[in-house]
Amino acid sequence: MSDSLEERQAPVLAAQEEIDYTSIPEDKARDRRLRFRLDAILMTYTVLSYTLKFLDQSNYTYAYSSGMKEDLNLYGNELTWMGTIFSIGYILGTIPTQLLLTYIRPSYFLGTVEMIWGVFVLAMAAAKHVNTIYAMRFLIGLFEASSYPGLIAVLASWYTPRELGKRVAILQSASALGAMWAGYLQAAVFAGLNGAHGLAGWKWGFVVNGAITIPVGLFAFWCIPDSPHNSRARWLTAEDIEYAKIRMARVGRAPAKGLSKATLRRVFGSWHLYSFALPYAFWVINGQAIGFLILWLKSTKRYSIVKINLIPTGGYALEIVTAIGFAALSDYLGMRWPVIVLTGVIGLFSAIVLTVWDVSFGLHFAAHLLIFSTIGGSALILTWVSELVGDDAEARILIVAILNTLAYVFNAALPFAMYPAKQAPHYKWGYQISTAFWIAGILIITGIGIYERKTRGKAQSKTVEDALGESASIESEEKK
Repeated sequence: MSDSLEERQAPVLAAQEEIDYTSIPEDKARDRRLRFRLDAILMTYTVLSYTLKFLDQSNYTYAYSSGMKEDLNLYGNELTWMGTIFSIGYILGTIPTQLLLTYIRPSYFLGTVEMIWGVFVLAMAAAKHVNTIYAMRFLIGLFEASSYPGLIAVLASWYTPRELGKRVAILQSASALGAMWAGYLQAAVFAGLNGAHGLAGWKWGFVVNGAITIPVGLFAFWCIPDSPHNSRARWLTAEDIEYAKIRMARVGRAPAKGLSKATLRRVFGSWHLYSFALPYAFWVINGQAIGFLILWLKSTKRYSIVKINLIPTGGYALEIVTAIGFAALSDYLGMRWPVIVLTGVIGLFSAIVLTVWDVSFGLHFAAHLLIFSTIGGSALILTWVSELVGDDAEARILIVAILNTLAYVFNAALPFAMYPAKQAPHYKWGYQISTAFWIAGILIITGIGIYERKTRGKAQSKTVEDALGESASIESEEKK
């Protein structure tokens, strides 16, 4: 039985070089069946895995406000360092892990690294000094680095441009689910397990997080179908895999051919890499301000620790709704950049309000919440890039990885200048810098959108001219 799928695929694989997939007509029934299976298994795993990834990434802020600060005497910039050290690990891990993904099946690689970082989350519960937290945060960042760009690469190998935006938005929304889980879990753990077996409530939070993450990593070996050109997924038939190749060929999505010097030259000579680097980094660094809602709530002295952990979950719910809604709108319009700009305008409004600061409680609360609705913009940026370089699988993987790395370089360097922990929650320069980033990002994305539309129009005109010329040539030959 173990060889049955490969045996059924053998004739298909042997003949694939001879097949012109783009000439095969669309089969709506096969299309629906394939998408249903991908959504039911690949997307279910994707959401669960990335939810836990973000839970494991963000749980330290909830632990900090639930007793870790007092237990470990964290009264300086330690909270900022925890975020920065994670970012350093993430920066060092992103590109090497994406290079490994061009050689190792994602189903093997992504599941393995998820189990490893789950162990490091568990280890944070044993921390008696902040240095232990720093070490574990670095290692978690190093191993989590493969998750986001790796999952996007897998999704881009199976979904068409009319489908990909919503799926990447759902992936991005899973980060909000993770943060919501972190709030609910920390609140429940603090209320029910604080002091149990001699462990403080914040330590129990790490135990629970790690214990959930490790078994989910095992599911990757079965749930991730790799790519249509090398899939061995048992939940897809040979016919499903064959039709997936047809779908990808029809939208110009090329299979991976292996990394080479020519690939690196294409990547680093691509205008996409340099044009999108700054706006993507701006969206990511500005989006980090969602984490400061909990610190502002604590400073108001209006709420208990349990409520402080629960209230931000409303913001994450808003993030989910808006990210999926904006992606659906973008897919429907067939355009990315106007919707990305819309999320930037919302972020600009929030940054201006928080720069002013001395506003009503309601407006202040709204400004913090609206930042959550900008997160979907960064997901749409990566979706857009993946589509623009869809005909080059290796370039697609590396450009997304490099953009993600550069964004985390910003995350590692800028928080000390923008959001020093000693100034929390009223940062002297943070929201002013954020305002400038939003303005610059909106202008760059608008410029890219106009440029891409013009070049696409020229390419389409040339294609039509070539087709007409070929038709005229055939007519002339027939007359002769």
